[in-house]
Amino acid sequence: MKKRALSLLLALVMVLGMLPGTALAVDEPTEIASQSDLAAMGSGSYQLTADITLDGWSSIDFSGVLDGNGHTITLNGTPLFGSLSGTVTNLILQGSVTESSNSSNIGALAKRASGTVRNCISSADVTYSGAGKALCVGGLVGSGAGGTFQNCFVSGAVTPGSAMAYGAVANVGEFESDAAIKQCVALGTDRIGTKLAFSFSTFETEAVEISGTGCTVISDAAGFNPNDYVGFFNENLGDGDLAWEVYGGALTLKAPVPAEAASEEEIAALRSAVSAAQDAVNAGTLYTAGSLSAFHSALSAAQNKLAEMSPTKTSVVSAAAALTEAQAGLTERAAQAVALPGEGVIEVDQTYFNNNMDYPTAGAYYRLTEDITITTSYWFGTFNTMNCVLDGDGHTITLNGSPLWSAIGPEGVVQNLGIVSTTAVQNSTNDTGAIAADCQGLIVNCWSRADVQSEGYNGTLKNTGGFVANLRSGGAIVNCWNAGTVTAKGSTGTGVAGAIAGTAEANTLVRNCYWQNGTSAVGGGSCISSGNAAKSRADFYSSDFIALLNENKGDNGKAWT
Repeated sequence: MKKRALSLLLALVMVLGMLPGTALAVDEPTEIASQSDLAAMGSGSYQLTADITLDGWSSIDFSGVLDGNGHTITLNGTPLFGSLSGTVTNLILQGSVTESSNSSNIGALAKRASGTVRNCISSADVTYSGAGKALCVGGLVGSGAGGTFQNCFVSGAVTPGSAMAYGAVANVGEFESDAAIKQCVALGTDRIGTKLAFSFSTFETEAVEISGTGCTVISDAAGFNPNDYVGFFNENLGDGDLAWEVYGGALTLKAPVPAEAASEEEIAALRSAVSAAQDAVNAGTLYTAGSLSAFHSALSAAQNKLAEMSPTKTSVVSAAAALTEAQAGLTERAAQAVALPGEGVIEVDQTYFNNNMDYPTAGAYYRLTEDITITTSYWFGTFNTMNCVLDGDGHTITLNGSPLWSAIGPEGVVQNLGIVSTTAVQNSTNDTGAIAADCQGLIVNCWSRADVQSEGYNGTLKNTGGFVANLRSGGAIVNCWNAGTVTAKGSTGTGVAGAIAGTAEANTLVRNCYWQNGTSAVGGGSCISSGNAAKSRADFYSSDFIALLNENKGDNGKAWT
């Protein structure tokens, strides 16, 4: 196995050797070329690839990253954003926006911005015609409370009407956090912005001018020479900022150099890397959920890149590097009982269990010192996630009709433990298992005689499992047996029942597990499965069965008897 993995890795290294020197892979931004593309933006990374004229636009809230890439958006009465909590760079705005509502701030880029706006230009005119006095009217944004605005040039006319707070860049409303405004130039107005402040001496709201840091206000546009400010803006560029220039007598951003297209050889190398990656993933191997998810993401990105008509050299090389890195990071999960450390293990008796195991500490190691009985009418662990190691050390936990926990996290391990219950384990509305509803961790060398049933709330079938209802990616149940009954009530829906787990996602493992005849180990889904078998009641009492369990218990599994 190790030799095969090493051979595949070496093959990938050879493939990448065909590529020019690569930097660490970065996520490619989504390209934006139309108004519909703009409207679909969410919390990701985006880049304009064309000028866009808005028509019938409704302002959107935006929390992602938008690189204008030197392109222009022409506004037609409405700000680009309502609330901006993300980052906008290298964007040029023109056109106009107007507002007559007495309850809405107004600005060309955004009504309100708490994010970052850098290296942008706006010549859009902003007009407020309402009667509200405590509103904010800005050439770039209305209220910039808590935001950062740097290296921007604003030349559009700002008509505040009755509003007390106005300015070319941004304002701060009453009782709001200050805005950081740096190295900005305002043309054709008398101020960068205004802060509204309540005066406890006069009990009135006062308007205080905001000057910013290193900012310049040029009220007389007739005397403005754009060549005088090219150097100023270029001195304050940040990472990824486009350089400034004068074109057609106006300040603007230099168009970026067109990206170099990938060569046929580079595309072929990426195709080979995809093929090698697909072959390298062993369908019979359990991987940690995080490493497999990263691999599939990188593989999907590489496949999407190959589907493009004209991918760029940088993006193709980046996709190949990301895929190789993700493949090298695939981590096989050892599905066996873990060794407890020499010190730091928490010994758990009945009293400690009652007082502390409702919220077990993530990453801790626990070991039972006696059998545990849950006597409360409900179990407070029902709604909590267990993400630690619990070694039953051969002891049992007696449930009282409710699951032990809501979920077992990716670092959770339950081993060497027996489960019984004074009454059937059930949940009237949700998926149900004796130990948990969901499991991303390991259940190893355990047994259960607890009956489990879901009640089928409103007649809906729920996933129901002897140990867990849903085995999630990276989760495993190994060398366990269940002699309890598993019942899923209900007449509608897609819920299923299984003696070991109700359902199992891809990249899960059920190995060397046993249950009574008349049902199946897993009710639905697809898991890695080996060595599992149904047994008769008599089999559970046989010396052969005990020998089978001991044969598969692993180095840290408690011996069966």
